[in-house]
Amino acid sequence: MKIMIRSSVRKMSIICVAIASLTGCDQPGVSQSKVAYIDIAKVLSESSIGKQEAQRNQDVRNVLVKADADAKEKYKEMSPKQQQQSSSADTLVLNQLWAAEQQHTRDLSVKAIADEAEKYRVNQKLDYVLNGATVVSADKKNDVTQAIIKQLEGKKVDYGDLPKISVSENVKETENPTEAPQDAGAESSVEH
Repeated sequence: MKIMIRSSVRKMSIICVAIASLTGCDQPGVSQSKVAYIDIAKVLSESSIGKQEAQRNQDVRNVLVKADADAKEKYKEMSPKQQQQSSSADTLVLNQLWAAEQQHTRDLSVKAIADEAEKYRVNQKLDYVLNGATVVSADKKNDVTQAIIKQLEGKKVDYGDLPKISVSENVKETENPTEAPQDAGAESSVEH
């Protein structure tokens, strides 16, 4: 009998604790998080940060196109086999550099947006500012995208120096056509 009473008391205690912890959960202002969200894609397309990113990517593209044209000019002095090897190696290097530069630029743009979102969160006393792409359902009043875009006006992002690419003069032919020639083609140096 004592065991049943203890068991009943224990169950009743657990139920009372659960009810007490749930009390007030549906009342506004009682331990509810203040949440907002931003549409990062929209911020990138409409803000000054997005325009700076687009300009930076165009500047990098221009450098890469010029390097490609310079390399093709050097190909004229090579045998057809060397031309093919150098062209393949140069294309690989330039494509890798292009992808790395785009990623670097995007990372810095998103960091600038996140920094402004953090400032907004602190100023507005919010608990969270989420990426709108991951929000399944929310009230539009919690969308602070336009406020972040406005906050980004005039903000400049330092993307660093443009890549420096030089075309080598010396070419050593390789035996294996899939192997890139040594000392040939575009070389790049970029520090971030």
